[in-house]
Amino acid sequence: MQPKISVIIPVYNSEPYLKRVFDSIQNQTFKAIEVIFVNDGSTDDSLNVLYKLGEKDERVKIITQENNGTGEARNAGIKCAKGEFLCFIDSDDTAEPNLLECLFEKMNEEVDITVCEFNEVSENGSLLKHTYDENINSTEYFKSILSFRNASSVWAKLYRRTLFDNPACLFPLKLRNNEDNATLFKLLYYGRNIRFVPKALYNWNREKDSKSRNINELRLTETIDVLCLRKTFLKDNGIFDDYLQEFYSGVLFTLALRKSHIVRFVQSDKRELFMRSMHAKVLQGKLIDKTDLTQFRSTDPIDYWRFVFLFLDNNTGFLDRSYKAFFDPFDCHYALKCIHPNDMPEMYSLYFYLQAYIKHPIYVYGKGESWVDLQKLLPATVNILGYIDKSFDGENKELCYNLDSALKRIAVNSVFAIASVNQAKNIVSDIKNHSLYDTKRPIIVTFAGVF
Repeated sequence: MQPKISVIIPVYNSEPYLKRVFDSIQNQTFKAIEVIFVNDGSTDDSLNVLYKLGEKDERVKIITQENNGTGEARNAGIKCAKGEFLCFIDSDDTAEPNLLECLFEKMNEEVDITVCEFNEVSENGSLLKHTYDENINSTEYFKSILSFRNASSVWAKLYRRTLFDNPACLFPLKLRNNEDNATLFKLLYYGRNIRFVPKALYNWNREKDSKSRNINELRLTETIDVLCLRKTFLKDNGIFDDYLQEFYSGVLFTLALRKSHIVRFVQSDKRELFMRSMHAKVLQGKLIDKTDLTQFRSTDPIDYWRFVFLFLDNNTGFLDRSYKAFFDPFDCHYALKCIHPNDMPEMYSLYFYLQAYIKHPIYVYGKGESWVDLQKLLPATVNILGYIDKSFDGENKELCYNLDSALKRIAVNSVFAIASVNQAKNIVSDIKNHSLYDTKRPIIVTFAGVF
């Protein structure tokens, strides 16, 4: 039987996970498939496990090659695929039984890509469901991938095979990491139409030893290479200005994520080396452009200031040498004022902005680690009337409110101090979109300014 769908699974030292992923594919309700395992030079017993699995199902094909990376392994699978459609699955992940059936049902002659929601599975087995806005379309999805508001992964999707006849849609050669980030946005650009399945049918497993948690210097530096590749593609196709805000938001997200990975997963004696290496790569390449950042500052001030503060630490000389080429001198001077040995510079910035409103009634949005830093800076006489957070269910005895109950009780021109960095932009949007915003007009103070 000619397969309708080719499922491509790259394998590198995945012995503990192979039976699990194989079972999830073998149990698919859609049967007209072939399963292509590409052994990418595994040094464990993965190849022998694959041969045993292949004996159980004649639809299994096994390709073996020298270790060239996940991208080239996927390219090898694409080259030998017989199906009209392709689906990529990582060897440490699993698929729900109706994954292929539901993705295939959304396909028609005008559609090139179908996308489903997915579950993020933690080490303890808990699930975090990643969903898409019910009104999302192809353009908005493309923007969300550039900005990394949605996962830039090639899995949890079905692709028309002919998309890969375009060499630009193949995975980059000699790229060991971030191959998804270098490829998916191009597939979305060239794909005619995209359809969405509102079901979580793919399980992204986050085991401690899985590839998605394996941080090394090559992966960090190749992150910058991929961002530069994205910028070059957008410029070459004449669409960079149309997506400037999404591009720089994506750069910010990626660099902040990699910085957190350095802190969490790199040995303490190597962290500074890793950070300097990433700094140098950003500065040596053409990733950041001063003119672009000036425009980004006007269209997205919160993310712009997150960018300014991103690598800010106690090394003021490095900030001065590195950032003055990209940021406005006033902004660099202000950032230097916010450096403090023990606290987040963003909270010093919020404190500076709050000083003009210190006698106003203040409601603090958020009671996490950022609030702890802010609290140490505020004078004891500050007039804090309550705390706001999405997790608060209405009012309680501790003066904690959700946004709706807070807006109902505040006086006009009360201050909302946003004690958050990563969620500041979303919080400001939530406040301004609330039905009571125009009536109460709270003064919204963030580390990036007053809104």
